[in-house]
Amino acid sequence: DTPAIATTMASTTAPSLMDITTSLSNGTSTCGAENDFNVVAFVVLIVFYVVILAIGVIAGKLFKVEGASDTDLQVVAGRNLGWIVGTMTMAATYAGGGYLNGLAELVSTPGLGLVWSVSPICVFIGTGIGGTFFGAPLRKQECLTMLDPFVQRFGKIAATLLFLITLIGDIFWSASILRALGTSLSIIVGLDVWLAIVISGGVAILYTVVGAMIAVAYTDVVELVFVIVGFCITIPFALQHKSVDVIASTDAYLGEINTINMWMWIDYALLYLFGGIPWASTQQRFLSAKSATHAVVMGWLGGFIVLIIGAAPIGMGIIGLSANWSRTELCEDPVAMGQQAMMLPYVIYYLTPYAVSVVGLGALAAAVMSSVDSSVLSSSSMFTHNIFKTFYELANRKRASQKLLLWINRAAILVVGVLASLVAIFTTSIFGMITMAVDIVYVTMLPQLICSIYIPFTNGYGALTGSVLALIIRLGAGDAFINLDPVIPFPGWIPGVGNLFPVRLLSVTLCFFVTLIVSAIFKYMFESKCIPVKYDIFEATHTFEVDWIEETEHVKTDDAVFEREDHAHDNLAMTHVDQEFNKKADLKLDGDKKKMSMDGYETYRFRSNGAKWDPEYAEKKDFTHI
Repeated sequence: DTPAIATTMASTTAPSLMDITTSLSNGTSTCGAENDFNVVAFVVLIVFYVVILAIGVIAGKLFKVEGASDTDLQVVAGRNLGWIVGTMTMAATYAGGGYLNGLAELVSTPGLGLVWSVSPICVFIGTGIGGTFFGAPLRKQECLTMLDPFVQRFGKIAATLLFLITLIGDIFWSASILRALGTSLSIIVGLDVWLAIVISGGVAILYTVVGAMIAVAYTDVVELVFVIVGFCITIPFALQHKSVDVIASTDAYLGEINTINMWMWIDYALLYLFGGIPWASTQQRFLSAKSATHAVVMGWLGGFIVLIIGAAPIGMGIIGLSANWSRTELCEDPVAMGQQAMMLPYVIYYLTPYAVSVVGLGALAAAVMSSVDSSVLSSSSMFTHNIFKTFYELANRKRASQKLLLWINRAAILVVGVLASLVAIFTTSIFGMITMAVDIVYVTMLPQLICSIYIPFTNGYGALTGSVLALIIRLGAGDAFINLDPVIPFPGWIPGVGNLFPVRLLSVTLCFFVTLIVSAIFKYMFESKCIPVKYDIFEATHTFEVDWIEETEHVKTDDAVFEREDHAHDNLAMTHVDQEFNKKADLKLDGDKKKMSMDGYETYRFRSNGAKWDPEYAEKKDFTHI
C-alpha cells in the first residue's frame, strides 16, 4: 500500500493500538465483553489466506513472458501488465488498510470530519499525475526500480543513503497496517494480536517470495475484489441495525475549515496529492506496465477506483457517528472513548450480523495483504538491484548472475517482511511513527524524484543537502502523534494537536530549491577545477567505473553520451570530457570522426558533460554495448 496518508490525521486523543488491544482483551468496555477465540471465524480466515496464498504461488509459477529475464519477471512482472490487471493492482496498492481505516477515523473525529477527508479526490488526481509525469518517463527508460534514476543522477553512494529513507518508510508503513489488522482480528477471531500479525505477515511474505511482482499483482486483483464485495455486503446491514435510527446531521460529520486551520488543511491536502508519488511501490506498478501509455491509463483509472472505494469507509464512519452505541454490545461510543481509529472494525463487527462481520473484516484483511506485499517487494527490489548488485559488481569486477540476484531478492523480501512484523509486534505508537515516516518520505524523496527525471544538472551533493535539511526541519517542527516536542519554534504549535503552520510544504519546497542551488554550486566547482575531480565522491561529474570491457569498444566522443542497457537494466551513461581515463587503457583518436578504441580488460572512467547520445550515429557505426 502506498502509505495511505489518511492515517496521518488521527484523532489527537486516540490511544495507541496497543492500548486499544489491551483494553479490549481486559474487557474494559462498559459491558465487560470478552473476546473469546472463535473457531468458525478462524477457519474462515485460514480459508481466505489459503486462497490468497494459492493464487499468488500459482500466478508466480505459471505466468511467463517470452523473452523476459528472470529479473524482469521478479521485479516488474515481465513488463507485461495490461491496463485491467495494472489498474486493479494500482488501486489495491492505494486502497489498503491504512486508507480505509484512516478515512473512517477522519470523518468520525470531532473537528475534522468530511471536509478533512479529501484523500480520495487527492489520490485520484495524484495517481494520474504520478503515472503521466513520473511513471511514463521511467517506463520509457525501462527502469527496473524507482531508484534507477537516483543512481544515474546522484551516484551510487547518495542513492544508497536516499534508499534508507524509503526502506524506513516501507518497514514502518507495513508494520502499522499489520498492527491494525492484528487488532481487528483480535476483536472478531479472538486471536492474540502478535499471532494475528505473524500469520498475516507470514502469508504475505511467503507468496511474495515465491511469485514476487507477478504474485503481488494477481493477488492484488483478488484482494481488491474482496474489499469491494465486503463493503457492498456490510454497508446495507450496518444501515439497518437497530441502533442506527437516523443518519446524523451534517454538523456531526461535516467538520470545518477556518482561518486558523486553513494552512494546516492545505498542508495535508498537498500531502495527500503528492505524497504517494515518491513511494517505490507506486512506481513499481508503472514500471510493470506493457508500455508508457498503459502506465498513464493505470494511474488515472486506478486513482478513480480508489476515489470510488473511498466513499465506503467514509459512509461507515458516518454510520458509526449516527449509531446509538449503548444499544450495541460495545455499549459505549467509540468517539467518547477516543477510539476513532477503531471506528471501521467496530462498525463492521458490532453493527452487522456475525456472518456478515466475518466477510467485512475479511475485506479489511485483504486490504492489508495488498499493502504489506507491495511495500516489502519494492524495498527488497531496490536493495537487490540498486544496492547489492552495484557494489557487488564493483567489488568483484564481474556481473552478478541472474540466479544470485533472484536469491538475494528473496532473502531481502524475507528480511524486510520479518522486520516489519517485529516492529508491528513490539511497537505501541505505530500510528505516530507511520505518520512521521510518511512525512519524511514525502518531504525528502519527492524533490529528488523530480530532479532525477527532469533536472539534469542536479547531483548527489544537492540531493543529500536538500534531503537532510528537509529532515531537520520536519523533525525539528515536532509531532503530536509521537509526543515529539518542537525544537524549531514555528508559529501555530498546539500541544496535543500539532503544527498549524504548513511545515511539510515548507520542508518539501526548501528541499527542492536547496537541491538545485547546491547542485549548481558543486557542478561549477568541479568543472572549473576549484575542486579536483578525484574528490568527487558523489559522482557530480557522472563518473562511472566499467568493469567488464571484453573487446574493443567504439564510442563517439564529440559531445555525446553512450548509454548501455543490458537485461539487468543497469543504465550507464558515459562520455569523455577531458580524456581522464585509467592510464592502463590504450586510447586512440581516429581523425575527424573522433572515435576512441579501448583495448583490454580493465577499469575505465568516463565523465558526462550532459550531452545526449546520437542514436542515428550509433545505428550507422559498429557500436558494442557494454
